Amino acid sequence: MSLRPTIDFLLYDWLGAPSLSERERFADHSRETFDAVLDTCERIAREKYAPAWWTRKSRASTASA
Repeated sequence: MSLRPTIDFLLYDWLGAPSLSERERFADHSRETFDAVLDTCERIAREKYAPAWWTRKSRASTASA
């Protein structure tokens, strides 16, 4: 299950994150850089956190059985 469409909507449509690139501090960034950060975060979550969550969840279900 991916929440990426919801995150994209909230970040780009509701919060208007791309308008940050109009500020001098964020001038080097664009939607592409924001997307790259989100892609990296999603990859790390899937590779590092999801396996631990599934392991813990399966242990809890076998302990309660």
